[in-house]
Amino acid sequence: MTVNICLLVPINIEGLRKIESVSGLAPPGVSIIVRHLDHTGPTPDGFIDDLGATQEMVRLAPELQRGGIDAIVIDCMGDTGLDEVRKSVTIPVLGPSQTAMHFAAMLSRRYSIISPLAEHYDQFHALAVRYNVDHKIGPAQVIGVPVLEGADKPDLVKRKAVEAAGRAISEDGAEAVILGCTLMSGMAPSIKASLEQEGHRGVRIIDPIDLAISTANSLVHCALD
Repeated sequence: MTVNICLLVPINIEGLRKIESVSGLAPPGVSIIVRHLDHTGPTPDGFIDDLGATQEMVRLAPELQRGGIDAIVIDCMGDTGLDEVRKSVTIPVLGPSQTAMHFAAMLSRRYSIISPLAEHYDQFHALAVRYNVDHKIGPAQVIGVPVLEGADKPDLVKRKAVEAAGRAISEDGAEAVILGCTLMSGMAPSIKASLEQEGHRGVRIIDPIDLAISTANSLVHCALD
């Protein structure tokens, strides 16, 4: 049985998520497709138009299910439209932030989220409160690279992420670190290796997209839709 998982990118910037950046994250027996929105673009300040994106995803999700998709992962750490998209289909729909935060809270006494900009952390904290896992979250650790700019500068994003994760571990006592931008997908092993070279061992580095894909696969196999 092949499990078909769609990464649904809530913006119409084609190429923002490249399939090669996530194809290696697929467990055996899982096929991943990437789908960007057709119409909803970013707001003038570069953020996602939550209302427009949600409306478009709610229309698109049933089509994806009818086309053979077994689970949807919303490819945005804001978990854009998560509740609404879930209501529109009968297959599992996962948000990377919700999934990562619950695993981090389960696996650690304190976790941190590495966010692109300070305003993203405010959003993460609001989500942690909503998901009832805010009692374990640490303060903001920001890399200072906007999402759209970071898409073209992976080496800079990785270096800044290592620095921010190191601060979270040393200053905040983080036992788990969530990579707070889906553009960091696939970087967890190298970030973990860099941290270990600096003496930070035993800290879980969580790639939310990787984790959401694996969790979606498990939900499909366990018929937990």
